[in-house]
Amino acid sequence: MIVAWTRDYTCLALRMHKRLEKISFSPFVDGYFGPGEWRAKVEAEEVQEPAVLLEEAQKLAGELAQQDFSAERKHVLKANVRSLETICRLLCGEQIPLRDLVERCLDIRPDYIPDSYFEEARRIHDEVLPGKGTIFDRLRAWHRRRELPWEKRDFLTQIVPTILAELRQRTVERFGLPEGETLDLHFPEDMRFGGGCFCQGNYRSRIELNKNVQPKLYRQFDTLCHECYPGHHTEFVHKDQFLYRQRGFKEAATMCLLTPAIVISEGIAMQAREMLFEPVEGFQWLGEQITSQLGRDMDSNPLEEERIMYAQNMLEGVACNAALMLEDGKPDEEVREYMIRYLRGGADLDALRDPIERIYIFSYHYGNQILCPHLQGPQRLANFRRFLQEPLLPSDL
Repeated sequence: MIVAWTRDYTCLALRMHKRLEKISFSPFVDGYFGPGEWRAKVEAEEVQEPAVLLEEAQKLAGELAQQDFSAERKHVLKANVRSLETICRLLCGEQIPLRDLVERCLDIRPDYIPDSYFEEARRIHDEVLPGKGTIFDRLRAWHRRRELPWEKRDFLTQIVPTILAELRQRTVERFGLPEGETLDLHFPEDMRFGGGCFCQGNYRSRIELNKNVQPKLYRQFDTLCHECYPGHHTEFVHKDQFLYRQRGFKEAATMCLLTPAIVISEGIAMQAREMLFEPVEGFQWLGEQITSQLGRDMDSNPLEEERIMYAQNMLEGVACNAALMLEDGKPDEEVREYMIRYLRGGADLDALRDPIERIYIFSYHYGNQILCPHLQGPQRLANFRRFLQEPLLPSDL
């Protein structure tokens, strides 16, 4: 009975992925390491109608109480099925207010983040980058001195493995990694974003880094922590080892972007670098081991990089406010101006209307805010390991 329920849960998520990829530029199932025959079964099917998907979700919800699961497992699965049912209702044309939608999918209740929070980020930028011109102009000039020159772009394929070796070693020492864990590195030139981690199963992930974006080394360093060690890839392989293989939680093998787990996952990734390095230490290592080898035309100031990275992470919440502004009927131009005011240049309103992205964007700010208090003090590494290995909901924290 348990196997049948988890199979049906997994197949529903995969069917929803097939349906949603027709209307969204983001994947609904972002990673999968479950039974190959389950995925093959769904891949061989026709795309299911929304009403059929909704019926499947409601059937799963009704049968969950009869499953011989632990209370902990049922607690998480109830929230996950609620997320799937909510998305199916959307696909059927039901109108659900954005705040309710985010709460039912991600287990967080969003509201406007005070502008004073973003003004603090602007103050940090202004303090680190004094001088004439707008903050944006000063930041752009500061970034230019930290970008890998186009003529040295091919060095990226040499730099990244060196950085990853250091990050991996530190991750092994602090959190461990399963035997056989590995990464496949790719440098496509047609990515919509700077980097991504895509779980392949068998403790392997495909890491993509956009070669068509002039990399800022301090950001590339943070991205590799976020996507690889001890961020998304590390979480994938830990969940595979400790939940899927050791505890038999088959549902853990399906990584959905719009379930509460993504809030924990993005919180892990946002805090990843700080779990391996003390403040400033990471960017100091980068300057000494990487930047110094690339020539005098590249600057390195670890303290500045630490503070700018902190301020830029604060600005992840700007997109959350922008999405709520659109929901509340604010004109497009007002929303664009709001985003640009806080250094969110090139405001992408299409993303804020995408059926997946408009919900998913809340995971970054809220994930960071929820996990951060638990990742301070002497228990921070133990708590981080718990987040990597256990099924948790944002409301649990």
